[in-house]
Amino acid sequence: MKKAQKPLRPPMRSLYVHMLFCLSACIPMATATPANQQPLPHSAHSHLSNHQALEQLVAQLHTSTAQKRISALKALSAMGPAAAKAVPDIIAVLNDNRYLGAGAQFSRRISPAVTDAAIEAFSKIGKDAADAAPYLVQMLDDRNELFRRQQIMDALSNIGADNTATATIMRVVCEEGKFTNTRLQAIKLLGQIRPPAVDSIDLLKEIAEDKNDQEARKAALQSLSSISQAAQRADYAKPTADRAEQVTLTAKLAAGQDKSDRLAALNKVSDLGAKASPLVPKLIAMLDDGDSDIESADLDALANIGVSAAAATPALVAHLFVQKDDSRRADICHTISVIDPQGKLSIPLVQPALDDPFKAKIALELLDELGTPSSSSVAEATRKRWCLK
Repeated sequence: MKKAQKPLRPPMRSLYVHMLFCLSACIPMATATPANQQPLPHSAHSHLSNHQALEQLVAQLHTSTAQKRISALKALSAMGPAAAKAVPDIIAVLNDNRYLGAGAQFSRRISPAVTDAAIEAFSKIGKDAADAAPYLVQMLDDRNELFRRQQIMDALSNIGADNTATATIMRVVCEEGKFTNTRLQAIKLLGQIRPPAVDSIDLLKEIAEDKNDQEARKAALQSLSSISQAAQRADYAKPTADRAEQVTLTAKLAAGQDKSDRLAALNKVSDLGAKASPLVPKLIAMLDDGDSDIESADLDALANIGVSAAAATPALVAHLFVQKDDSRRADICHTISVIDPQGKLSIPLVQPALDDPFKAKIALELLDELGTPSSSSVAEATRKRWCLK
């Protein structure tokens, strides 16, 4: 009698495939994300609100890794005008990345790509990034930024510039050689400045008479027409008192002016308070003036402008670490605490210094002055680490 034949067992490989198929029907497979993937614009974060996505990108701007900052800036560029609320933070990143004054070694690692990405972000945000215009105009005056002039003026064309930029743009026109795109863009930009750049009319007329450079001639005629039309409008017939005063103060604050005039101008800036915020780029440059009276008045002016001067934080933190005078460090700490009261910018900036006990002592002066829960927590941890009082 034959034994009953056992049913054949399926091959192990087939069984394994069958099990995987069953599991896949119940559990969706996760999609792997590369570790170095750039953050997506808020539109791609379907599970996040616009506000949450923006907050995450702003937080990423204040990390110490250049690549992460670049990724965040690119994502903000992709958001365009929706990223308008991030403009103050992008300005701070730009200043932190470019600042090469006293004590720059305590700032974050300089990365040209971060600067380029910040300028691009302003350009994509457009008119809502108008607060960045004075900082970009200041870069046009920087001899180290000559190679970025075209990029900067492209951004200014998108975000706009007021007539405090006229003198700088005119200088670019005169400095750049004929038949260059940079000069051509500067000529066009003079026609876009509002209130109109009436001081540039004579220069534009001279260019318009040059028949050897047809492109520049055409651009100059268009700018002259634009300036003429804007000047006839009621709202541009006369510059506002605030704008006129800003132009006057900018001239008086120049390094070559008499010290007493410069001090008087700084006192006037202090009186203006937040209205003087377009002058912050000039005040940042004056921190390296070399005259203790000017620098002291400069700190007072920044403090009186208040949170509208937050972009000066990187430069102030850098000065804090090289300042040997106790009272001057106290003044710097006070100014930082006024313009960055929550320490959003300054606390990340001092983090690298906390790894050195000597620098940490200086950082503690600022952390104590801020007196926020975050700064107090960092200060307590630092004191325990280095056994400091």
